[in-house]
Amino acid sequence: MKTIKTACFCCLCLLAVLAPGCKRETGAVLPEEQPIDTKAIRQNYPLINGSTSAFPLIQEIYKAMHEPEITNGEKVWPALPQTAYQTVMSYMMLIDGELDLAIVTQPPKEIAEYAAKAGVELEYTPVCLEALIFITNAKVSIESITTDELRKIYIGRQIDNWSQLGGADIKIEALTRNQDSGSYGLMERFVLKGDKADDEIENYSMMMSMVAMIEGAVNDNYAGEKSLPLGYTLYYYLQNNKQEYKWDDLKILSIDGVKPTPATISSGQYPYFDYYYAVIKSETPKDSAVRTLISWLKSSEGKKAVLSAGLGNIYE
Repeated sequence: MKTIKTACFCCLCLLAVLAPGCKRETGAVLPEEQPIDTKAIRQNYPLINGSTSAFPLIQEIYKAMHEPEITNGEKVWPALPQTAYQTVMSYMMLIDGELDLAIVTQPPKEIAEYAAKAGVELEYTPVCLEALIFITNAKVSIESITTDELRKIYIGRQIDNWSQLGGADIKIEALTRNQDSGSYGLMERFVLKGDKADDEIENYSMMMSMVAMIEGAVNDNYAGEKSLPLGYTLYYYLQNNKQEYKWDDLKILSIDGVKPTPATISSGQYPYFDYYYAVIKSETPKDSAVRTLISWLKSSEGKKAVLSAGLGNIYE
């Protein structure tokens, strides 16, 4: 697996990691592993944070590197990280030297500008899979939507009624995320593609958290039942939280005829797949604990942590 170095993330598609939308090689296997000295990681444990959706992995890494206390017969980690700083804040803290490692999706475009202004080059190593998905209330009758249709909904409102997509004659309430969120960054990349979302959507239908977005998409009572929602989130985040929040009245839409599943995301068949990256400063010493930790994340033990976090493994 190759590591990416760049001061401007928009150049990623020219570099070693497969550009999203390309077919991923299936049946990949891990190279023969060399022993990893996790003692060095434990003794100099890095400052780690990242995206809300990647936070379960951050916690699993901590558990793997620290001995638990036993309380009432249960394993407890008293200093287990409890708060995700989210995508943009984690990038900024990494650039500013307040974090050693950020586990995040690709950043919104302003992060490249922020890094360049600070004279910081970032290094990206893909460690697990995620995917942008579009969601709606289960009452919506359609099962699939195309990228072109999404653009016509979010840009210029050429499509604003579910009947234009083969559904019932009811308004589409298009929801979006705040622009400093990781999911909005993926929305920019896969759907907006340099264009701006409609002002009405940006001004009146912005959800400020992952939970708010999904709760909004479940809602079937917009404007006195005169509209039904369309929103977006991340596949594995939804899978990891839907039982706790009881998001039963939710439908995940296929994109361009492909349903998002672990198999279609892993193969690259689903068009909106992406990675979570372990991001560090390129100047980080070669013998540092944080680089050793990244090597561990690519090992079989790291793969176990990814699975325990409920995220998608790059290697099958």
